[in-house]
Amino acid sequence: MSADIHIDEFNRDTAVALIRLYNNFPNPMALYVDDITRVDDADEYGVISERHQRCIGALLWLAEEKIIRYRDTIGFDGIEQAVLSLQALHALHSKPETGVAISIIDEIRDAMREKSSESLKRVMQQFYARFLNRL
Repeated sequence: MSADIHIDEFNRDTAVALIRLYNNFPNPMALYVDDITRVDDADEYGVISERHQRCIGALLWLAEEKIIRYRDTIGFDGIEQAVLSLQALHALHSKPETGVAISIIDEIRDAMREKSSESLKRVMQQFYARFLNRL
């Protein structure tokens, strides 16, 4: 298992959120932590896990960095009325550094299908670099 499992989880969570928002663009939608992590792991007292907290933190980070916009949180369950920013949409449409004639969003989808942490890490870094170049 990777020593940087929290970074791998962050990359996966943000990739899932971006794919869902891209597939629903331009319509705002709710993003629920349980749908992203596929883990419902509150303890017997209803206290949410660290994994759950990291996922909601990743969603809020995307908003703080202006990659997405959202209207409000849904308690600790997720965010509502989320949508990609224009800059994020452009970055997802850009071509990856691999020289392949597909877009970054297609590479993110491929990495998710392959379940490759290294591929996902590489393409997410490219996405963030492209996003920063468009601000």
